[in-house]
Amino acid sequence: MTDHQQPLSGEQWHATELIWDYHQMHHTVRPTDAAIGLGSHDLGVAAYSAELYRAGLFPVLVFSGGNSPTTEARFPRGEAVHDSEHALDSPADSSPPDAPPRPDWYARSGHPTGRGMNRPIAAT
Repeated sequence: MTDHQQPLSGEQWHATELIWDYHQMHHTVRPTDAAIGLGSHDLGVAAYSAELYRAGLFPVLVFSGGNSPTTEARFPRGEAVHDSEHALDSPADSSPPDAPPRPDWYARSGHPTGRGMNRPIAAT
Protein backbone atom coordinates (compact mmCIF):
# COMPACT_ATOMS: atom_id res chain seq x y z
CA MET A 1 0.00 0.00 0.00
CA THR A 2 1.37 3.41 -0.91
CA ASP A 3 1.29 6.49 1.31
CA HIS A 4 -1.74 7.74 -0.66
CA GLN A 5 -3.88 4.65 -0.15
CA GLN A 6 -6.16 4.12 2.78
CA PRO A 7 -7.20 0.65 3.96
CA LEU A 8 -10.75 -0.39 3.09
CA SER A 9 -13.32 -0.35 5.85
CA GLY A 10 -15.44 -3.44 6.43
CA GLU A 11 -18.37 -1.77 4.65
CA GLN A 12 -16.21 -0.82 1.65
CA TRP A 13 -14.79 -4.35 1.45
CA HIS A 14 -18.31 -5.80 1.51
CA ALA A 15 -19.42 -3.43 -1.28
CA THR A 16 -16.33 -4.38 -3.30
CA GLU A 17 -17.11 -8.10 -2.93
CA LEU A 18 -20.71 -7.51 -4.03
CA ILE A 19 -19.53 -5.79 -7.22
CA TRP A 20 -16.91 -8.49 -7.86
CA ASP A 21 -19.45 -11.28 -7.39
CA TYR A 22 -21.90 -9.50 -9.68
CA HIS A 23 -19.33 -9.45 -12.48
CA GLN A 24 -18.54 -13.15 -12.06
CA MET A 25 -21.12 -14.41 -14.51
CA HIS A 26 -20.57 -18.13 -13.82
CA HIS A 27 -21.53 -19.01 -17.40
CA THR A 28 -20.70 -22.42 -18.76
CA VAL A 29 -18.19 -22.04 -21.58
CA ARG A 30 -19.65 -23.60 -24.74
CA PRO A 31 -19.29 -23.29 -28.51
CA THR A 32 -20.87 -20.26 -30.19
CA ASP A 33 -20.88 -18.53 -33.59
CA ALA A 34 -18.72 -15.58 -32.52
CA ALA A 35 -17.19 -13.98 -29.43
CA ILE A 36 -16.50 -10.40 -28.40
CA GLY A 37 -13.48 -9.48 -26.29
CA LEU A 38 -14.58 -6.30 -24.55
CA GLY A 39 -11.89 -3.65 -24.34
CA SER A 40 -10.47 -2.98 -20.90
CA HIS A 41 -7.29 -2.13 -19.02
CA ASP A 42 -6.59 -5.85 -18.63
CA LEU A 43 -4.77 -7.66 -21.47
CA GLY A 44 -5.78 -10.88 -19.73
CA VAL A 45 -9.15 -10.47 -21.49
CA ALA A 46 -7.38 -10.71 -24.86
CA ALA A 47 -5.27 -13.68 -23.77
CA TYR A 48 -8.26 -15.63 -22.42
CA SER A 49 -10.34 -14.80 -25.51
CA ALA A 50 -7.51 -16.13 -27.70
CA GLU A 51 -7.29 -19.27 -25.55
CA LEU A 52 -11.01 -19.97 -26.03
CA TYR A 53 -10.68 -19.24 -29.77
CA ARG A 54 -7.80 -21.71 -30.11
CA ALA A 55 -9.86 -24.30 -28.25
CA GLY A 56 -12.30 -24.10 -31.17
CA LEU A 57 -15.21 -22.61 -29.24
CA PHE A 58 -15.92 -19.99 -31.95
CA PRO A 59 -14.70 -19.25 -35.48
CA VAL A 60 -14.72 -15.44 -35.14
CA LEU A 61 -13.31 -13.27 -32.38
CA VAL A 62 -14.01 -9.51 -32.33
CA PHE A 63 -12.24 -7.12 -29.96
CA SER A 64 -13.89 -3.83 -29.03
CA GLY A 65 -12.64 -0.62 -27.49
CA GLY A 66 -11.33 2.76 -28.52
CA ASN A 67 -9.48 5.29 -26.42
CA SER A 68 -10.57 6.72 -23.12
CA PRO A 69 -8.84 9.10 -20.74
CA THR A 70 -7.72 6.13 -18.63
CA THR A 71 -6.41 3.95 -21.49
CA GLU A 72 -5.07 6.44 -24.05
CA ALA A 73 -1.49 6.40 -22.73
CA ARG A 74 -1.36 2.59 -22.47
CA PHE A 75 -3.28 1.83 -25.69
CA PRO A 76 -2.70 4.85 -27.99
CA ARG A 77 -4.19 3.08 -31.03
CA GLY A 78 -7.27 1.94 -29.10
CA GLU A 79 -8.00 -1.03 -26.88
CA ALA A 80 -9.29 -3.21 -29.75
CA VAL A 81 -6.07 -2.87 -31.74
CA HIS A 82 -3.81 -3.62 -28.78
CA ASP A 83 -6.02 -6.51 -27.60
CA SER A 84 -5.94 -8.07 -31.07
CA GLU A 85 -2.18 -7.77 -31.29
CA HIS A 86 -1.79 -9.19 -27.79
CA ALA A 87 -3.99 -12.16 -28.73
CA LEU A 88 -1.86 -12.81 -31.81
CA ASP A 89 1.36 -12.57 -29.82
CA SER A 90 0.26 -14.66 -26.85
CA PRO A 91 2.57 -17.62 -26.09
CA ALA A 92 0.27 -20.30 -27.53
CA ASP A 93 0.23 -18.58 -30.92
CA SER A 94 1.84 -20.20 -33.91
CA SER A 95 0.30 -18.78 -37.05
CA PRO A 96 -0.49 -21.07 -39.97
CA PRO A 97 2.30 -21.18 -42.57
CA ASP A 98 0.06 -19.53 -45.19
CA ALA A 99 -0.98 -16.64 -42.90
CA PRO A 100 -0.07 -13.15 -44.13
CA PRO A 101 2.64 -11.36 -42.16
CA ARG A 102 1.54 -9.33 -39.17
CA PRO A 103 0.07 -6.75 -38.53
CA ASP A 104 -2.63 -7.26 -41.15
CA TRP A 105 -4.57 -9.40 -38.68
CA TYR A 106 -7.75 -7.50 -39.49
CA ALA A 107 -7.80 -8.79 -43.08
CA ARG A 108 -7.25 -12.50 -42.41
CA SER A 109 -10.03 -15.02 -42.75
CA GLY A 110 -10.51 -18.73 -42.28
CA HIS A 111 -11.72 -21.24 -39.72
CA PRO A 112 -9.70 -21.90 -36.57
CA THR A 113 -7.24 -24.66 -37.32
CA GLY A 114 -5.75 -25.13 -33.90
CA ARG A 115 -2.49 -23.77 -35.34
CA GLY A 116 -2.90 -20.35 -33.81
CA MET A 117 -4.92 -17.19 -33.91
CA ASN A 118 -5.83 -16.40 -37.49
CA ARG A 119 -8.69 -13.95 -37.46
CA PRO A 120 -9.29 -11.55 -34.62
CA ILE A 121 -11.17 -8.43 -35.70
CA ALA A 122 -10.84 -5.01 -34.07
CA ALA A 123 -13.92 -2.83 -33.67
CA THR A 124 -13.49 0.60 -32.17
